[in-house]
Amino acid sequence: MGRCIPLALAISALFGGVSVASADEIADFEEAREAYDAQRYERAVTLFEALVGGEVPTIRNEILVLESRKYLGAAYLFVDRRPAAEQQFAMLLREDPAYELDPLAFPAAVQEVFGSVRERITEEREAAERDRERADERFRVEAELERARQLERMARLEVLAREQIVEIPNSRLVATVPFGIGQIQNRHYVFGRFLAITEAVTLVGTLTTYGIHEWAKNQLPQTSSVDQPRLRRIGRAMRGLNYGMFSLFAGFLVVGIIDAHVRFVPFHRETRERELPEDLREGPDVNLSLGGDGIELRVDF
Repeated sequence: MGRCIPLALAISALFGGVSVASADEIADFEEAREAYDAQRYERAVTLFEALVGGEVPTIRNEILVLESRKYLGAAYLFVDRRPAAEQQFAMLLREDPAYELDPLAFPAAVQEVFGSVRERITEEREAAERDRERADERFRVEAELERARQLERMARLEVLAREQIVEIPNSRLVATVPFGIGQIQNRHYVFGRFLAITEAVTLVGTLTTYGIHEWAKNQLPQTSSVDQPRLRRIGRAMRGLNYGMFSLFAGFLVVGIIDAHVRFVPFHRETRERELPEDLREGPDVNLSLGGDGIELRVDF
């Protein structure tokens, strides 16, 4: 940039929004650059370090900062301080990646170091870009997974909202009803079916044997003496079977009633479906974004 520094500063301040350099800053820069041009490199290093050598430059103008780093880096090379020169060139290129050295103003040795630093900064920038792309891809995948998890969670919540659990009380009176009704009420279905079948069979058997016994007894006066012994045998057999059938029926009946009361279940629960309100039937809008603390979730209903 050479002798055109004041003009460039004026144009940049007018059109580029760059902070205006004070007269003292320009004077200090010109003094340091004149020392560099006079090949008094130790003096140039001292003066440029006073401008940009610390962690925070003492000058505020961006163009002067870049120019000072350029000359300070070149001066470092002439006093055999290459690491410090590379550091200044690196800071310059991080602030302005497109910056170019004037090949007529700087020797090949300076150009070579500047070029090597540019390659390293470029590699760092490309690596950072790859890392950013990988981070973006991880975020995208995590966001999709989180979205899927939230949608699944919302679906489960909708199922829970649609279902209601109802407690239905059981009755002690129903538990006293025979034929396995009490067991069915207690949800003991297998034993209930067994009692229903056995009690029905024994009751039918009791009624059938009683009917045959009564028929045989009523037939005796109308039957000849030859057939009366046969009818008496039938009557005695049916009476015995009737006693047995009735005993079995009564036994199963008592056992069923006692079991229904001993294992009585006060209530049972049923899950019933209910209609959702119209405004809740549409699914939620799940939005994910990358915030300062990681993935941020926003659910709009």
